[in-house]
Amino acid sequence: MVDAASRTAVLVVALLAVVVLLPVAFLVYRRLFGEVRASAAAPAADPLAQAQTEERRGNFAAAAARYEEAGDSFKAATCWERARELPRAADCYEAAGELETAAALHVRSGGSLRAAGIYMRTKNYVEAAKIFRNKGDHLRAAQALELFGNAVAAAREYSAAGNHARAARLLEEERMYAEAAEAYRPLLGDAGVTARNAEQHTTHAALLALAGERERAAEAYRAVLAAVPGHLRAASGLQSLLTRAGAVAQGAQPQRPRPARPAPADIDLEVEELELAPEPPPSPEDLAAMIEADEGADRGAPGERVFSLRSMIHAGRMEPRYCMRLWVQAMRALAESHRANVLYGCLTPEAVAVDMENNIRIQGAATPAEPYASPEVLAGLPPDRQADIYSMGVILFELLTGGTDHLGRRRVRELVPDVPPWLDELVERCTEKNLTKRFRTTEEVSAALLKLKGAAQG
Repeated sequence: MVDAASRTAVLVVALLAVVVLLPVAFLVYRRLFGEVRASAAAPAADPLAQAQTEERRGNFAAAAARYEEAGDSFKAATCWERARELPRAADCYEAAGELETAAALHVRSGGSLRAAGIYMRTKNYVEAAKIFRNKGDHLRAAQALELFGNAVAAAREYSAAGNHARAARLLEEERMYAEAAEAYRPLLGDAGVTARNAEQHTTHAALLALAGERERAAEAYRAVLAAVPGHLRAASGLQSLLTRAGAVAQGAQPQRPRPARPAPADIDLEVEELELAPEPPPSPEDLAAMIEADEGADRGAPGERVFSLRSMIHAGRMEPRYCMRLWVQAMRALAESHRANVLYGCLTPEAVAVDMENNIRIQGAATPAEPYASPEVLAGLPPDRQADIYSMGVILFELLTGGTDHLGRRRVRELVPDVPPWLDELVERCTEKNLTKRFRTTEEVSAALLKLKGAAQG
């Protein structure tokens, strides 16, 4: 009986133990292993929270990295700055839009060129120029100062950078002609005037004339004419000086440009005897264009450097006699092309090249377009000799007047009173839209020019 009661008690205790211990064991299991699984499945901690934690602990570099990861560039910048990582702080300030602070930190950390770039973006050109100058980058310092509007300081930096033409142009635009001539002087070299640098000497002479140094200007023009006989700009400039000074005498006439090669039989035109008003000295605007052309011109070997009629038009209005001389030489080149059955259809001032000896050649046709293409070419008809003559007439109009805006609406003499009537008539006949009234060949142009000129003189 006792044994049965004992066994029953043991069984009851065992059952109670099972009932009590199983939930406890389950809870322990959940506590020990459930958190491990939950931790493995949980997403990574918030970078911003981690950054804040690291910042509270004083780990500024780690905090900055976390702020960058969270996309907070400004907070990252402040932490990098506190960690004394100035280049990274500057980058973050720049990303946050704090450009002035970024530039200051770039300067402190040795990245001054980065700072200069920021100053240029924020239009703080003076600070940028200071940095460029201190780094020896005079060209970019000049560009910054030019953007700031300080032409004189920019010219000084351009001179230091070796860009003397740009320096002279800025000073010329400020009407500081003597300073412009001095700034331009290094372009001339010490070897004297040659075919290679004749254009530079002519521009320098024009600057001297504007500065009131007429004797030096005349001497420079004569040196150019001695080295390159018939140089158009030098001859015109010298004639203007002598005429304005009242010093034109029998032995002081400027050398006249002469054709560099004999004229073909069908274009045998002599325009030496044109008695037209002297050309005034170039205006400041004209001279700026001349300097710009010198600045960008090809520095080829003597005899190889060429200009287009376009560059000569941009350099300023020439005296009609020299316009006519250039045009006659261009017509000779056209006559040679026509004898070889070469037709262009549309010619522009860019297509007519002039070398340092005043030889002229036609470089090729242009895409037909107003105002240089004749009406029939624009209508789709094939090119012929009359179309080329029309283009040459437009070019002569532009040489004489300096533009084509009034072509077909006003006569040349209305725009340039010193052009003789016969030359005005020649332009009208060349640019006649009616084919029956326009010259048909270069031979007709030659005959008409001689007839018109003879009638005017007779």
